[in-house]
Amino acid sequence: MFFKEEYIENYDFSLNKFTLVKVVDNFLEITLKRKEKKNALNTEMIKELAVCTDYANTKKEIRGVIYRSSGDTFCAGLDLKNLKTNEDIFLGDVFNKLEKPKLAVIEGNVYGGGLLFLSCSDFIIAKKDLFFSLTETKRGLFPYQIMHSFSMVMPPKIALKLCVHASTFNSEEAKKYNLIDIITDDIELQIIEWKNSINQGSPNAINSGIKSFNKLYHNNDTIAYLNKELDLLKESDDAKEGIKAFIEKRGPKWTQRSTISTKYQKTDRSFCNSCANAVDTLMQYPKASAGICNK
Repeated sequence: MFFKEEYIENYDFSLNKFTLVKVVDNFLEITLKRKEKKNALNTEMIKELAVCTDYANTKKEIRGVIYRSSGDTFCAGLDLKNLKTNEDIFLGDVFNKLEKPKLAVIEGNVYGGGLLFLSCSDFIIAKKDLFFSLTETKRGLFPYQIMHSFSMVMPPKIALKLCVHASTFNSEEAKKYNLIDIITDDIELQIIEWKNSINQGSPNAINSGIKSFNKLYHNNDTIAYLNKELDLLKESDDAKEGIKAFIEKRGPKWTQRSTISTKYQKTDRSFCNSCANAVDTLMQYPKASAGICNK
C-alpha cells in the first residue's frame, strides 16, 4: 500500500482538488478534472490516484476501476513545472499495484506520461480521430515507464522506436500497437458491456489473477532501476534546458547538438505552456483537432 490503512479508511474523496471519485455499481470511477491544464499530472494529482489504488485494493465490494477525464485532452502527461526528483510515488506504480480490473475511457488526445493510462490498463475504449504523442526526448527526458509498459503490449523494438523518436500516432495506429481495444462512438454502451463481463467472473479469482500477473511481470528491481534512471536524467543539463525551453516556448539548445529546432520560437503567435504538446501533434497531423487555445 502507498498509505496506512487508517488513512485510506478515513479519506474523504470530496476534498480532492484534481480528481472526481465516485462509486457506481461497485466500480470506482475516477475522472481527471484539471482541464485548465489539459489534465497534466502534478504531484498532488498522482497522490490522489494512488489513494484510489489503495482504496480499491482494500474494498472487497469494488469490482474494478474506471479512468476518465474532463475537457478536450485526456491527459497532457506530467506537469513539467511540477517536475521533481525522488518522487515518493511514480505514476506507473499507481497502476501496477492495483489488483482490480482497470478500464481506461479515452475521449481526448493523450500526451507523454498520460499514455500510461493506456498501456497499464487491462481494457481501453477510445473515440476515433484521437492523437497520442510521446514528447519526452524533445524535453531532454526519456519515457522509461512508458517504454517498460509498452514492451508488454507490443514488440519491444517498436516500443523503443516510439519512445526514441517522440512519435505521434492516431487511434487506428494505437489499436495496431495494442494500446486500444475498441474504437467507438458509443462509449457508454461499451462501458456497460465491460462491467457486465467483469461481473460474470468470480471477484476472488479475477483479483488473484491480476495480483499474480503484477508480481510476474512487474519486476520491482527493474522498475526501481528505471525510476532511478529517470531521477538522474531529470538532473541532467539537457533536461534542465529542455524543460526551460518548453516553458519559454522556444527550441532547446542541446549540449551535444550543432543545430537547434525552432519549432516553438515565436512567429506570428505564441502558445501557452499547456498547448505545446498539441503543437507537436499539429506538426505531424495538420488536420488534427489538437485542442490549441487562444492564449
